[in-house]
Amino acid sequence: MILIKDNGQVTEGSRSNLFFVKDDTLISASELDVLQGITRKKLIEAVNKMGIKLIERTIDRSEIETFDACFLTGTSIHVLPIQAIDAISFESSQHPMVNKLKAMFEHIVQDDLKHTRGGI
Repeated sequence: MILIKDNGQVTEGSRSNLFFVKDDTLISASELDVLQGITRKKLIEAVNKMGIKLIERTIDRSEIETFDACFLTGTSIHVLPIQAIDAISFESSQHPMVNKLKAMFEHIVQDDLKHTRGGI
């Protein structure tokens, strides 16, 4: 589920953060409008390390169809590509940036497990 304010502003998922891809840029709602969880923080760290441009700004519902891909992030889902929002389809699971971020995030999780929990 994606949360949209009464004014049409897209913010996040019900228990997750939402990111969109447009060309070579990652777009997310402003950090003032979303929950600042550890998963979002770690993903943004990965984005910065990978040199991916991130823009945090207001996203209007009418813009959704202009994006190339989108995904959710969360503690249990990590990086989850979104196939469709309403009648708008995406090929997020095929998108190179989404796949790179998904792989990088899985590496971060595994590395964290090795260092903090002895490889559980």
